[in-house]
Amino acid sequence: MVDTTPLVSVVAACYNQAKFVLESLESIRNQTYSNIELIVFDDCSTDNSVEVIEKWIIDKNVDCLFLKHEKNIGLSNSLNDALSYVNGKYLQVIALDDILLANKIEKQVNLFETLDDSYAIVYGAMTTIKEDGSVIDQAIFHPHFRDTSYYPSDNIFEKVVQNFFFYNQAALIKMNALRNSQFKFDGRFISEDWFLQLLLSRKYKIQGMSDVVVKYRIVSNSTTNQHWTNDRMYKISFSHFRMFSFLLDLEKRDTSRWILIRNRMREYLFRMYNSEKKSLKNIVYAVSVLWIKSRHKSDVMFLRKMLTK
Repeated sequence: MVDTTPLVSVVAACYNQAKFVLESLESIRNQTYSNIELIVFDDCSTDNSVEVIEKWIIDKNVDCLFLKHEKNIGLSNSLNDALSYVNGKYLQVIALDDILLANKIEKQVNLFETLDDSYAIVYGAMTTIKEDGSVIDQAIFHPHFRDTSYYPSDNIFEKVVQNFFFYNQAALIKMNALRNSQFKFDGRFISEDWFLQLLLSRKYKIQGMSDVVVKYRIVSNSTTNQHWTNDRMYKISFSHFRMFSFLLDLEKRDTSRWILIRNRMREYLFRMYNSEKKSLKNIVYAVSVLWIKSRHKSDVMFLRKMLTK
């Protein structure tokens, strides 16, 4: 019998996650939704991740595309490469240390199919777990929105600008929206999740759901944890400043959005300046960018106040 349900492409990202890949891959294989195209990539792991994945593919007789990078090209480039192979109507992205709940894809496809073409993302809540699988938080979006009875939906661009509150692992993404937006992940920006959500929410609606759909594993040596340390916060702030600078150029015709984004740039410039460790070169660059792009008298007052603080 021909499967008439929408094809979902699962892009599974691996880098030195040998300890967790089997549990993660099994969570994909055991989905209650059957019409899945699996694309796995390994970004030149230095552990035995590749061997573990290859053995799983053979042992479980899994039909999938396995992309093995001969050199490390970074997450953004890896994701862009994987996206070029995607054939599905919907996209699921997962890191191979996280776990999809068994009905994750089925629930979100069913919800998506009730929505019109103005929607680009359906997202749910997640459980955060430790390396050993024990639970940290039972059901959250981002700590900004710990109450899962509140999940911003519809035209929420302004909310996405103000807060990052869900991870792409907990989302299902419509591929036509990605293609129509000519979206590409950008290695300059640390938060690839937030960047994607900002770009899509500019022109599309987003729908939330209260269901927990994924277990997000907090790993001590993950790239995220290595970035989010006190002595590296200025780099995160600089990355977010550049991300919003990129977004500012796209919103020149919408005054209210432009002001909102400019204010976020100011906030991250202020955070850069007040970081424990900071780069004077980056701060000078950020000040110059803000002044060149805005040239508003309020920016003169802001910069004067910041620099004389």
